[in-house]
Amino acid sequence: MRKCPCPVWIIKSVKGKKVSRVLAAVDPIPGAGANVELNKLILDLATSLVEREECKLHVVHAWSIPGEKAIRSGRIPMHRSDRERYEREIRKTHKKWLSELMGEYGLDSGRAKIHLLKGDPAEVIPAVAAKNNADLVIMGTVARTGVPGFLIGNTAEKTIGKLNCSVLTVKPQSFQTPIQL
Repeated sequence: MRKCPCPVWIIKSVKGKKVSRVLAAVDPIPGAGANVELNKLILDLATSLVEREECKLHVVHAWSIPGEKAIRSGRIPMHRSDRERYEREIRKTHKKWLSELMGEYGLDSGRAKIHLLKGDPAEVIPAVAAKNNADLVIMGTVARTGVPGFLIGNTAEKTIGKLNCSVLTVKPQSFQTPIQL
């Protein structure tokens, strides 16, 4: 999946079952190059599939607090009220970014169920998919390789094994495969 130059659709065996719920996993952080491209591709695919199949759309964004482990461990001293205010501000910022992205697709008017949850995407995405009986999860993969890929890992790879539905992974158009034919 990391090096494949085209989308990868992993289909779970569902004889004759129609797709009725699609979960689009997005990361709407502005200015994050590949993420912007991936969000557009993910939502283009999800909205067109939902319209064609007349099914329900769910959109999920998992967010986290920068430096949270260091703050909670005390390595970065912060009073509880300051920590709570910091968390509220981070959530508010992610909510704004997600709302702006949903607005671009007209999804802020009830056309999609939006899930904005704090946590690791590799945990949040499967939990939301299971809770909402998703038939298909559409998500991006930025295909980190080398040391960054080893240290950071790949959210798509971590997530797929935890899902009980089909998965479509896509890459940004700028992706260049290292595979030579």
